[in-house]
Amino acid sequence: MTSLHANTLEQFIKKSKGILIVPAKDKIKDTFPAAIALSYVCKKLGSNSGVYLLKESPEQLKFLINNKTDSSGLALVEGIIFLGSEPHDLKIDTNEMVFVKNPFRTFILNSRAAHNKSSDSPKNYILDISASSVSEILARTIKSMDEELITREMATALLTGLIASTQNFRLAVRPQTLFIAAYLISKGADNEKIAKQLYKTRPLNSVKLWGHALSRFSYDNNKKIGWSFIKKDDLKNKNENRSQISFILNEFKNNFTEANIFVLGISHFDYYLAVVHAKNDDYLKTFARKHKLSIKNSSVLVRASKNGNPESLTQKIVEALKKTL
Repeated sequence: MTSLHANTLEQFIKKSKGILIVPAKDKIKDTFPAAIALSYVCKKLGSNSGVYLLKESPEQLKFLINNKTDSSGLALVEGIIFLGSEPHDLKIDTNEMVFVKNPFRTFILNSRAAHNKSSDSPKNYILDISASSVSEILARTIKSMDEELITREMATALLTGLIASTQNFRLAVRPQTLFIAAYLISKGADNEKIAKQLYKTRPLNSVKLWGHALSRFSYDNNKKIGWSFIKKDDLKNKNENRSQISFILNEFKNNFTEANIFVLGISHFDYYLAVVHAKNDDYLKTFARKHKLSIKNSSVLVRASKNGNPESLTQKIVEALKKTL
């Protein structure tokens, strides 16, 4: 279905040489970054575009703006894309912008099932009620359309919307949300810049470490196990490790509620350590008994005296856990 949506959006953009992108004002921290990303897509597909805003963009999001994304230079509009809302009247001076209505062409991307499809105007929809945000929907759609379209700037904008809409993954998210976040990081999304702008009071090293863990996240949907790992090079110094690791553990434990178990492997300076946390002790009893480990606060610690490859060591623990479930 995503490939069909991607093709529909691509054809809409190519056939509308002037596109006005309208982010929903009540979800602006999600839809404005998505609008910025979509403006890059329009440019790459050969269409002029502009982002429509009634008010000035939020201060936290101004780092995403360049002088080619607003609607001031868009004289002719052949299509409108609404992000996060139904079509609605726009307060635009028609002396500055001309709308072509033959027919009036609209496109909607939304993460909520709040559409009224009885309107007489022909519309195109991309609707995903399971998605965390419009930014997530757009990221998956562009990925399916053509991965070569995704630039570092576009990936940064989409990850910004995804992080802002989920409160840095503090809201309950599905595995697909974390997967698309990891994908955007792999495409060059500047997680450090996003952290500086959105979470200036949070320790930067902790946020950067969370970015590393997120980019390596894996999930087994059948066993409901999520896992990731931290490399030795990711850690700045021994004194900061404990607080930073606690931050990562809390992000997984509190926000990724679909998993019954998650594993975080840490390649320390002198040894390898894995923290295995579960929703309750019952998920860990067989594993702990077999390997003579103690359960505390629904967690067990697995330590290796030799500091080997954290990815393979973490994978071994995950496989051992699966055999006990």
